[in-house]
Amino acid sequence: LDFKIQEHFPDMAKRVVFITGDIANPETVSFLEETGNLFIQKPFTIKEVKNLLDRFFMNPNASSAPSDIPR
Repeated sequence: LDFKIQEHFPDMAKRVVFITGDIANPETVSFLEETGNLFIQKPFTIKEVKNLLDRFFMNPNASSAPSDIPR
C-alpha cells in the first residue's frame, strides 16, 4: 500500500500514519525507519492516539523520532 501511495500520490506519502503490532520484526522496524512516517504500536490507548494525532496535526510532515522504535 505504501508503495502505491508513493507511486500515485507522492505528496500524500508523508501524511500516512502506520499502525503495527509487529515492531519486534526487523523488517518492520527497517520499513518504519525508511519511511520516516509517524506510527503507533498495537495495542494502543485512546490517549496514545490523541498524542499521535496532536503531533501529526501540529506538523503534518513530522516523522517518527528514532526513540519511537524500541530496540
